[in-house]
Amino acid sequence: MVRAASQSGEADVIIDRIIGLAETWLSDNRHQVDRVVHERSHWWIPKSVDRRVADALVGGVIDVLH
Repeated sequence: MVRAASQSGEADVIIDRIIGLAETWLSDNRHQVDRVVHERSHWWIPKSVDRRVADALVGGVIDVLH
């Protein structure tokens, strides 16, 4: 069934939709990524660095999805 769906191109539509949903979720929930990075960061690392790391993570994942 998977092979038939992938050969017909129907799976491409589903995969594109999933990628779009993942990108939207990441964009809408950047604050959660910021929070997790800050929580796992060392106390002596400035918040501005944490934010840059979180932005790089989100941007990198979105680039991979594209």
